[in-house]
Amino acid sequence: MHWIASCATLVVALSACPPSPVTPPRDADADVVMPDASAADLAAACDNLATLGCDEGVRDAGAPCLVVLTHVQTTRITSIDVACAAAAHSKEEARRCRGILCP
Repeated sequence: MHWIASCATLVVALSACPPSPVTPPRDADADVVMPDASAADLAAACDNLATLGCDEGVRDAGAPCLVVLTHVQTTRITSIDVACAAAAHSKEEARRCRGILCP
């Protein structure tokens, strides 16, 4: 009988303390607001990234670059330096652009 009372006390104690919510990690770039790019600027960045061979510019794997960049810009998931991505002359330069990995 003592065992049942102990179990009941444990159940009540555990149910009284719900787990605390987990805070998602913050993206360090999220606080940096880049100016909105036009559709032509986004397309130029995608074309250049594709020319450089960056995964972000590849159109046949997953969502098309233009759709992804537009979504990222609209929802402010993170900041992407579209002008930098459009002007990069190499993968190394593209990697220096905010928000571009270009593996």
